Amino acid sequence: MEIIVFWNIVWRRKWIVLQCFLIVFLTAAVGTSFLPKRYKSTSRVFYEKSLTAASFLENIGIKAVTLSQTATDDLSLENHVTIATSTPLLDRVILTLQLTDGKGELLKAKELIKPGLLKKIHIAPFIKVENVDDTSLFEIVSSSTDPEEAAMISDTIAEECVKNHLENKAYEYKKAETFIENSLEGIRDKYISSLNILKTFNIDEKSLDLDSEIKNIIARLSSLMVEKKETIIQIAEAQSVINTLQRQLNEQSDENIFGSTSEANDYISELRNNILAYEMKLEETLVEKTKSHPDIKILEYKLEKARSELSREIVLSKKYSTELLNKKRALVSLKAHLNTLEAEIENLDKTISVFPEKQFTNSQIRLEIDVNKGLYQSMLQYFYQIRVARLSLFPDLRIVEYATVSEIDDPDSPNFLVNVLIGMFMGGLLGLSMALLADYMDDTIKSRMDIKQIGMRLLGTVPKFNKRQMLKNFAKSHLDPLYECYRTIRNNLEFLSRDKLFKTVLVTSALKGEGKSTTVINLAVSFASQGKNVLLLDADFRQPILHKALDMDNRVGAAELLLKQIDMDDVIRKSGIESLSVVTSGKITSDPARLVESEEMKTILKELSGKFDMVIIDSPSILETNDPVVIARMVDLFVLVVETGREKTSVFNLAMDSCKMANIEPAGIVLNKYR
Repeated sequence: MEIIVFWNIVWRRKWIVLQCFLIVFLTAAVGTSFLPKRYKSTSRVFYEKSLTAASFLENIGIKAVTLSQTATDDLSLENHVTIATSTPLLDRVILTLQLTDGKGELLKAKELIKPGLLKKIHIAPFIKVENVDDTSLFEIVSSSTDPEEAAMISDTIAEECVKNHLENKAYEYKKAETFIENSLEGIRDKYISSLNILKTFNIDEKSLDLDSEIKNIIARLSSLMVEKKETIIQIAEAQSVINTLQRQLNEQSDENIFGSTSEANDYISELRNNILAYEMKLEETLVEKTKSHPDIKILEYKLEKARSELSREIVLSKKYSTELLNKKRALVSLKAHLNTLEAEIENLDKTISVFPEKQFTNSQIRLEIDVNKGLYQSMLQYFYQIRVARLSLFPDLRIVEYATVSEIDDPDSPNFLVNVLIGMFMGGLLGLSMALLADYMDDTIKSRMDIKQIGMRLLGTVPKFNKRQMLKNFAKSHLDPLYECYRTIRNNLEFLSRDKLFKTVLVTSALKGEGKSTTVINLAVSFASQGKNVLLLDADFRQPILHKALDMDNRVGAAELLLKQIDMDDVIRKSGIESLSVVTSGKITSDPARLVESEEMKTILKELSGKFDMVIIDSPSILETNDPVVIARMVDLFVLVVETGREKTSVFNLAMDSCKMANIEPAGIVLNKYR
């Protein structure tokens, strides 16, 4: 935003700026004078891990104890600041000092640390606890209407912080000591129980020395494995002999078998005789009967069965020869011995497989014994260290600066000068903001930029003045600023119509009371000052005003002329200003629109433009009646007057819509009452 535009906005809204400034400024000044005087005191507390306790414990041969599971020794500076503003601690301070509010009731912790600007107007004290940058310090700042009370609050909170810290450390050590003391008896019972379990295990397993037992079993297992291998070799040899004898028997012929075994095997002889008898009987029967005869079939069946039985007996005779049977008996014996060896080896393997489990169980029991023993010894030592450490506590907090009591004539607040300066700044800022906001929300036409934005031509601007002094001002001097304003408008109209001579000019506005009649008079005076013969015509037949402004009689005028009730020369009168004549509106008729729309209106305007160098016409507003639109079609050009800051853009657009429908366009805009 350009500086000049910004300044114009501020100047237009100067009353808003001034009112906001005065309201805020006076509120700050008066409010400060009524605020209670408050005094501030500060205590400082230093936080550092205490090395005194560790040194003391090391000197007596005890390693410093660290309670890693507790929050006490792990508190950072921020934690201590938070604790300093905690409700329990502040409740103790309030109760100790009997801090009360304006009603005489004890304060609550949250009221003591209540933030915000309003706390400074309260009588009750308040505090603020914060870190000191880049240090291990935190400070406690107290504010009160009593300087001694402020100092006591800061010091009491600091002392409570140190006391609370020691109590917390002692509580943590005591809690650890109680826990260890309660745990010692249970750990001792576990240790004794582990010893009893080992004793029971040795008795149940009948084993006092597992290593010696394992050695004996391994020696026995080794001898059995050797014997097993020898037995397997003997079985292989016996099987080989049996196979040889079997092969030799298989190579012998059946005749040899018959011969060699007939005496020894009566059953074979019997079978041989049966076969011979069946063969002879079969031959005899075939002489008498055919082969299909049932008797023949029966004999053939018996013969075949006897031969099969004989073959089976011969095979058995071969298989179970005397020597072969002996070898097979020996083989069976060897295999039985091998099975016995394998069973014993398997039994020893199972026995050996049990020993790792025994050893594992034994190791577990001994490990549990060692763990319980070590834990019991460690807990005893730790219990001793915790007890000594609890009895030798040193704080990590210490007060390095106690609060001082402020002088009664040197309050911390309120600071009148600072508050007034802030009020001035905030008032000015609020005023400017409200001015910009009001200007932003104001959619009225109020500046040259607004005229440009609506796409119209600006003929000139006229400042606000007393229209009753208008004629006197122009009569006195042409150097008057108002005269220069209308001179600019007149020149701009002439520049617009340089190529075309204009003699009739209509001046109107969108709304009533925007200053069109004043503009008509001043513009006519400006043209008359050039030496032109100018006529001022009042065509507002509804609410005429020119005769009042010029202090003239309005008994006859344009209305009577249009109705042909009077001659033109009788209605034209001198205004008292050189070269300026006036035709007033005349009496108000019942149908003014008929006068404006009549052909006589065109005729009169034409005749008047022939008599005078310039005819300037006043008319009603466009949105009030359609008369100015009708007259605008009869004149050479017309001008719109817009009052600064009154006419909204939407209203102006409505007026322009009426002009567009009549196919007319204003020559330009006169911005009246410009600020």
